Amino acid sequence: MILNDILDGRFCVYLHSIDNAIFYVGSGRVTRAFECVRTERSRAWHEFRANRPVTVTLFEFFDDPNEARRKEYRLIKSLKPLANIHGRERPAPEKTIKFKAAPKPKKQKPISDKPKRLRKGKAIYAQELGKGPRVLYNSGKEAAEKLGIPASYISRCLRGFRKEFGGYRFWYAA
Repeated sequence: MILNDILDGRFCVYLHSIDNAIFYVGSGRVTRAFECVRTERSRAWHEFRANRPVTVTLFEFFDDPNEARRKEYRLIKSLKPLANIHGRERPAPEKTIKFKAAPKPKKQKPISDKPKRLRKGKAIYAQELGKGPRVLYNSGKEAAEKLGIPASYISRCLRGFRKEFGGYRFWYAA
């Protein structure tokens, strides 16, 4: 059996090193470990490599790409290889890698002692069917709480999708 047949379609975690110093940890299909084309690797990887020969070590094999990524993450966290930047700047041994500055944090508004203004709903009337007096409520929500009716049904009555609900008729106060 040929090695390509065994490894075909499998995922791996691989290490790139120069002079026995690991500078990159990656995961992907086995062929990914050997790709060194300019467009396939980050700028940090190419600047660290600087045309020196790279040793590729296939560290561990997986059938599931998510398992490979988890192992890659743990290795990056423990080894802290220089070309795995992941959002933080690390200098390469021979020259400093320049990155765009992180965006400045937004200014936070000072905390106010004033209570926030509550949103006010439209005043509505509710009238029990056949009985009588109409009752004024400051909002549909207030009516829902006091009458024990879901606010969505009161809203449907107010918008004309229903005439009544729960033994009540509702309309907006002018």
